[in-house]
Amino acid sequence: MPNPLEAHIDEVLLGSGSRAVWRKLVEEGLAAFLDAPVSSLVAPEALADFIELFSERVFLTQTAGPAALALARLGLSEAQRDDRPLASYLSVETRQEILAHALSARPVPRALLDALFAEKGIRAFIEGFLLDALREFYERANPFFAETGLPAMIKKLMPIGSGAVIKALEAGRGEFEKRLEPELRRFLGGFTGRALESIKSGGVGAGSREVVEGLATTVVSFVLNRPVKELAGEVRVERIDGVVRLIVAILSDLDDDETLRSRRRELVTGYVKAQGDLSVREILAQHGMAVAPNLDALAEATYPFIRGVLQLSPVRAWFDAFAESARNQP
Repeated sequence: MPNPLEAHIDEVLLGSGSRAVWRKLVEEGLAAFLDAPVSSLVAPEALADFIELFSERVFLTQTAGPAALALARLGLSEAQRDDRPLASYLSVETRQEILAHALSARPVPRALLDALFAEKGIRAFIEGFLLDALREFYERANPFFAETGLPAMIKKLMPIGSGAVIKALEAGRGEFEKRLEPELRRFLGGFTGRALESIKSGGVGAGSREVVEGLATTVVSFVLNRPVKELAGEVRVERIDGVVRLIVAILSDLDDDETLRSRRRELVTGYVKAQGDLSVREILAQHGMAVAPNLDALAEATYPFIRGVLQLSPVRAWFDAFAESARNQP
């Protein structure tokens, strides 16, 4: 003979009226959850253990990492087919907020510039670049040796006999350039040092503000007005894979550090103990958060999942055991 309790459970959870039951349960359950004291919902140590489960290397490398990688690949694939400009997805207010944040960005820290310009390779690159520029200018504008300079004037003024004069100039040119090269390098050595110091001072001073703002405005405008597929076009799947794996590796290494793990546990348990008498709603409000979902949409979205879970064999076995226990009660 069927157990009336088991039949009732089936009707409530899986029957024709179960959707309405679930909608009511979502509304009342969410309200009760938000108004319940935190201490009645979770024990400090248990919450710390739960967080550790989702921060361990095994979970990060075997679950979170592959999931993030799959989502990143899907997102990249979609982005590379999107013809719309990025700005078309954003409101005017949001675009203005992006620009405002870009304009408020702090200049490059002086310590970072000091470290960058202390590299010998950077200084040598700048000196070499400037030396090549000076050589090119020298070749083109030197009035004694440039094609449009003194030799050309001599040819015009002295059609006859100019060759000897030009040869004399050329002979002196070699000696002049031998002496010029070391002087240029000495000059550039001091000049580069002063230029780098000027850049570092400008990078942290008020005088660089207009330059920074101009660059920020140009960059933001360029990015927002480019088609999404153009922005994503140069990104390769291999690069996405590498970034995701690097993030997972960093998070895993951080979790392996016993000091950080102990400190995280202290923070979690200490916070729950200190806030235990407050309701979930009050704690969320402290951090500027509010939970006000569309209950109809929430219930409708979660109902198929809950219904499916309730029909799983282990769950049905648990209900059967519960019903059998209730049947055997005197």
